[in-house]
Amino acid sequence: MSHRYHQPTDVSHFVWSEAPKIGPISAPPGDQIQLEPDKAPGQLLWRLTGKSSEALKDIHPQPDVFQRFLNLSDAPDEKICDFARRNGMLGLCQHGLPFFHGSPTPEGFFEQGRIDCTAAFTKGHWAIVEPLESWRGLSRQAAALMILKLHLSKEGRFFTREDLDDAWANALWLPRKLYEQAGYAGYRSLLRRSRPAESAMPEHIARLANEWLRCGGVLPRLDSKPPGYHLTLALPDSGPNLFGFLAIQLASSVADMRGFAVCAECGEFFQPKKTVSPNRRNFCSKCRYAGKPKAYATRDYRARKKSAGRPKAH
Repeated sequence: MSHRYHQPTDVSHFVWSEAPKIGPISAPPGDQIQLEPDKAPGQLLWRLTGKSSEALKDIHPQPDVFQRFLNLSDAPDEKICDFARRNGMLGLCQHGLPFFHGSPTPEGFFEQGRIDCTAAFTKGHWAIVEPLESWRGLSRQAAALMILKLHLSKEGRFFTREDLDDAWANALWLPRKLYEQAGYAGYRSLLRRSRPAESAMPEHIARLANEWLRCGGVLPRLDSKPPGYHLTLALPDSGPNLFGFLAIQLASSVADMRGFAVCAECGEFFQPKKTVSPNRRNFCSKCRYAGKPKAYATRDYRARKKSAGRPKAH
């Protein structure tokens, strides 16, 4: 089977800039991430300090992290390393796949469960590695799904047949690797088929985006804290989880989920009752119940008052 890796179109500017930005995520300190010094097949190396309390920390990725990730498909090693130092490791296992890469059953995709796989350690170093080929492949797949989705809209009718064939081949990166490296027979029929008709494409885009959510360990979570029940999307907490974060970004970009917001206080992803505005802070019901909007308003008022009392520079 020949694989296409040509993807000429930059689709990052078609991604809605206010996609959900949940967080924080778990990531190693940036100074512990580097390129493999031996320059073997490109690898990103996360050096472990031996202190569990310093292994991971909470960070907030860049606001446009998903758009930046879409542009890593052909990026040089150094650019991917810089991206990881700022936004965290994807969380890839010994197969070079997202850490929660599903159950190896012959039926379906991952409906039968998940596997928490094992990380890949370097030889002679106390470090975990992630192949750059996987970073580029996942970036290529995300961009391909955006191209296929965009083609179905009025804005995307400029793609050629070759563009769409390339995008379909690239959109199958994760299923192909699961089939080749982990032996998931359920992908065989998907990988053998040519690009589906436009009428069937939305179903396939949704399945492949759901694949990211499953591999990223993203789960809906219902909490019963005052003043009521709260439905959120939870990231796994067993290691670096940038991939799960990006999976939510991908799914929300495919779905045009403009009615969702991120709480300015706790960072939770939620659906507000009122219209979301990028020009004001949004608070989940839990933080609103705790009086956080008033606390922020008081802080802003004091800051403005303090600023107004300062003499103007001449």
